[in-house]
Formats: sequence, structure tokens, C-alpha cells
Amino acid sequence: RLVKTESGCVLNPFYITEAVFSHDVIVDLPKLKLHRLARYTGAIKNLYGCVPGGAKQLYHMLYQERPDYQEYWGGPLVDVYEAVSPGLTVMDAVVGLDEDGPAANGTPRQTGALLASTNGAALDMAACRMIGFDPLWVPALAEAARRGLADPGAVAVKGELPSVPYVKLP
Repeated sequence: RLVKTESGCVLNPFYITEAVFSHDVIVDLPKLKLHRLARYTGAIKNLYGCVPGGAKQLYHMLYQERPDYQEYWGGPLVDVYEAVSPGLTVMDAVVGLDEDGPAANGTPRQTGALLASTNGAALDMAACRMIGFDPLWVPALAEAARRGLADPGAVAVKGELPSVPYVKLP
């Protein structure tokens, strides 16, 4: 079943699966990938999967005529992330998807990292640093920073964060 959610700053109302609200904690398990629209996909983008199939396409269609669509799309992604509110994010970045993601035409990339945080936005910002991206270049992370979910200049990392540059999509 679906739950109508009216907490979004951009996407309001929207529907997400009821299962999100029937557990004590949500653990977000993203894979590190590049993405043609989102530029980078991790903790925030992964939770868009809580939106049921057909609704995902409908929400995309609502905004795709906007001239700033790619930048604007960060808002709906952060709306869903905030509604789901994961308690823990663990990212599999052992082998990421570089270049032309997120589909099978991307290139697997040995990255060699597992990342974990109670703040998925901060985790995404650290992952972007790891792959050589400015977090604010990623629309969802720029929106997360505007909303005060994480500050890219203040994200602290415990342990070694490797430097594995990925290809910035045009």
C-alpha cells in the first residue's frame, strides 16, 4: 500500500510505500554509481526506490519541460529522502559504476571502499570527494546542503578515504 506524503518542499504531495513507516529503522544500502540525470547516485537517490514504479515516471514527467530540469530534480529526490529518513546508510563502493551510468552501459570501476554513516547526505558528500566530484555539482547534494542536511565543508571522515577519480559526464 501507499502513503500520501505532504512534507515535500518540491514534490508535494507524493506517494511512497507504506513499508517505510512500519519499521523501527530504515537502512539505506546504495551502490556507488554515476547517473546521466542525477550525475551521481548514492544514499539520497537510492531512496527514490521507495516511490512505486509508475509514480516515478509521473513525477519525472511533471518537471521534464523545465529548462532547469536536471538541477531542479534534486528537490524531489531530497523530498523522498527526508520522508523516508534512514537511520543508517551503508554504501557499497567496492566496485562502482563509472562513466555512462546508471544502466548496464556504465563501466564497472574498482573503487575499494565501504562507507557508512547515520547521515546519508554527508555520506554522499564524502563519496563525491572520493571520486573527485564537487558535491555541490550534484543537484540532490546541492539541495541537501540548502536544506541544512549536511555541509560539504564540514563532513568529517573517520578512516582513509581513497582518491579514485571517476569520469564527469557531460
